[in-house]
Amino acid sequence: MRDFWSMVTTCERPREAITTLPSFARRVLGLEEAALYEVGGGSSGVLHRTAGARFPGDPGPRGFVRASLSLDAETPACVSGAAIARGGLAELHEALGIYRREIDQRAPAGAYAAVPLVGPDRLYLFLRTAESPFPLARLQQAEMLGRQALTVLLCQSEDGSAAAVKALAATIDARDNYTHDHSEEVVALASQVALSLGLPRQEVERVRTGALLHDVGKVAIPNEILYKPGGLTEAEWEVMRQHPVIG
Repeated sequence: MRDFWSMVTTCERPREAITTLPSFARRVLGLEEAALYEVGGGSSGVLHRTAGARFPGDPGPRGFVRASLSLDAETPACVSGAAIARGGLAELHEALGIYRREIDQRAPAGAYAAVPLVGPDRLYLFLRTAESPFPLARLQQAEMLGRQALTVLLCQSEDGSAAAVKALAATIDARDNYTHDHSEEVVALASQVALSLGLPRQEVERVRTGALLHDVGKVAIPNEILYKPGGLTEAEWEVMRQHPVIG
């Protein structure tokens, strides 16, 4: 998802990266439609559509036509914090605890998904694809985009740097469990070296951060290479060797 960070660098404010996320996600994931809903209007039980995008020139009906969605706060799925995919919009709304309307039944055919960006009750990225069921690889990519968008938003907070590091570390962990264990070992070794050198506490913390994120570039390595059983070809190694540059 290197293109995401390229897109972020063109935005004057972090908020712009979030509002352009539906059009970016629709394009890079090859989707029919995407929309962003967030809590607003002083009510924690209502999601408002703030941005949307669909395939250019599509003359068919839109799926995400509702300007607002009312949430049933007692529905467990709504607070799970995980991506949810269903074979229809009405089914997705039901799984999320969104009060359904007749218009949901007339939504275009395909598979629908919702990816929470900042907690389960703040932002949702809604997605529609012509394929059914929703392709797992695309859903995983959408979740990665969600984590990256979370990082951008967290950078706006007072403790933005620390929060962003945690979000990036979670992204790496979700991408490659081996990298997580390896990074923890590197953190321990690098911290010991920093302490032995007598570095100030602030510098030691910077060393810990760098060690924790040293493999962050692996988020851009294709699954077929990162998860390949057995050895890599020379061409695959060339791709793998790019992860420090990407990071």
